[in-house]
Amino acid sequence: MKNQRNVALFFLTLVGLVAACSKPFDRMLSNASYSDTTKSVSKTPKVLYLIVDGARGWSVRDAGTTNIAALTNNAIYSWYSVSDSLANDGNGWADLLTGVTKAKHKVIDNTFNGNNLNQYPTIFRRIRDQKPDTRIAMFAASPIFNANFSANTDQSQLFANDAAVATGIIGELGNDAASLIVGEFNGVNAAGMQYGYDNSFPQYKNAILQFDQYLGQIMTALKARKTYAKENWLVVVTSNHGGPASIPAAQNDGTVFSYTPVSTFTIIYNASYQPKLIDKPFTGNKYIGNFLHLYSTANNDVNSVFAKVKNNNAIYNLGDTSSFTIEFKVKKSIRAGVYSYNWPIILSKKDTSLTVRTGRGWSLAIEINTWRLLLYNANNVSFAINGGNLLDGNWHSCAVVITNKNFNRVVRMYQDGLLVGSETVIPATIGNIDNSAPLRMGYIKTDNTNTFDGYLSDIRIWKVAVPDAVIAQYACNTTIDKSHPYWNYIIGYWPGNDGSGLVIKDLSPANNNFNISVGTTTTLQWNSLSDIICPPSTAFLSTLVPRNVDLPRQILSWFTISPPDNWLLDGRVWLN
Repeated sequence: MKNQRNVALFFLTLVGLVAACSKPFDRMLSNASYSDTTKSVSKTPKVLYLIVDGARGWSVRDAGTTNIAALTNNAIYSWYSVSDSLANDGNGWADLLTGVTKAKHKVIDNTFNGNNLNQYPTIFRRIRDQKPDTRIAMFAASPIFNANFSANTDQSQLFANDAAVATGIIGELGNDAASLIVGEFNGVNAAGMQYGYDNSFPQYKNAILQFDQYLGQIMTALKARKTYAKENWLVVVTSNHGGPASIPAAQNDGTVFSYTPVSTFTIIYNASYQPKLIDKPFTGNKYIGNFLHLYSTANNDVNSVFAKVKNNNAIYNLGDTSSFTIEFKVKKSIRAGVYSYNWPIILSKKDTSLTVRTGRGWSLAIEINTWRLLLYNANNVSFAINGGNLLDGNWHSCAVVITNKNFNRVVRMYQDGLLVGSETVIPATIGNIDNSAPLRMGYIKTDNTNTFDGYLSDIRIWKVAVPDAVIAQYACNTTIDKSHPYWNYIIGYWPGNDGSGLVIKDLSPANNNFNISVGTTTTLQWNSLSDIICPPSTAFLSTLVPRNVDLPRQILSWFTISPPDNWLLDGRVWLN
């Protein structure tokens, strides 16, 4: 019976199909004429590369340009792109033309002494090796630029000013064979050096607007090429570095994006591109409060503001076997344009001494751009280990964990929640460093005259080795409470945002307040601050925006040149 039902079902289905096929097919294409859009017309890749020396990103953005603004309608662009921290002409040009950093090309200034451009050459040689028929023309206003980068070009010309450079480029655009055209303009940088790198100086702003006029003339000539419809032009406009300038406090986040000498702008234009703004990336959360300004104007107490714990100090001795964790947040004030300090101690429990490396006990100090832990014994034997770099004026979280492991006493250093370096054994010769000195925050007299100027807050001391994961979880928090998994081991917790008075309260069960000392020639300052806490590293942040070293790879990609690994390029390609 089952087989009979299947046979019947088959015949019914067959009849249905025959009936359906007897009807007119209503999904046939109409008789309209169609063109085959699967065949694309190949266009010849061409590149116009314009370098505007000293054009600071924010200034270009706000100058009221016409032609630069027009390019952004069809471009990947950013007003927050960055140069190398050296921020000088030679280094910026080398990055823009080699695609590697100073660690490889070795160009650190305008002398080009000791450069390694033979091993890490410009894109001119790279293109010449891969596509020898590519015409390369370069036009420069700087003799140094022309002298160091003219090799492997078909034409290189040095001109007396930017106007002549623009004229030279326009002339090259009249050449049917033009393929890669590079123009270097130095009028903006000259104005910045003489007057200042900000639009508040009319001469600097006018220099930007003057370049914008040259750009308009150049783009008109480019689009007037008789072969333009068959060509695919990439237009890159950028600067080799910015320049020193004042910025509003509200816009200063203390990161690389507020360091005006490295501020550049980048426009990567193609007529088929959709506008794509690469804006300033997220740089971190704000730490807001009123904090004690710790500082000294000379190497003695009467010129200083510091704080000491008066009672029950023995619990802050590290001994020679007990486990300890010390955490704190630090913010350095800028001095003479940098955040570098010559070894001031900022938090300590050590016997009074006139030297940094003597006086039984422990201390935490600033060493040039980094911070460090120092341990000292009664025989003036010391041990020091560095943490990470503190290169800005933001808040950074620092932590030291000391514990016993495999019959050794070891120390681990953390910054912004991350382990810095590797676990290090403390020499057995250090031994017991207990002392009767008070726990002290800020200035302590030593043989170093470069005293500290800045802020400490959120100091936490634990009688236990807090694990890595817990350090990372709470490092960038600005407060803790009894919910912290190691609260029962805390022996000191000073948030340090009391806001006024002569006491910094200890919120731990120990209740050991810091008492503030104000020198007779100084003043007590509780300052309202709103700065970034635990900012991402400069190296990481700079990868989120275009950099000088990115643009050579961008150009090579446009010419369909895939750099082999042995070129060791440092840049990346930005896609629209």
